[in-house]
Amino acid sequence: MSLRPHQPPRLVLVLPGFFTLTVGSLGMRGLTTLAGGYAIEGFRDLLKLVTIVTAIAVGLVFGAALAQPRVTSPSAEGG
Repeated sequence: MSLRPHQPPRLVLVLPGFFTLTVGSLGMRGLTTLAGGYAIEGFRDLLKLVTIVTAIAVGLVFGAALAQPRVTSPSAEGG
């Protein structure tokens, strides 16, 4: 039995657009604010960016760990 599916889940196909629209816009706003001379507001937006990206990454890793199929030995199945 293969542990990897032949097709990725639909969520994986949506993630690039999700990162671009939500997190990317926050990062762009932070960099633009920094370039405009507002350091505190720019760093605040960039801190939000790092926090959101970290939360999404941890959630994806945790979800992938929970979704792994359990592999049992043939002797445990009684065969």
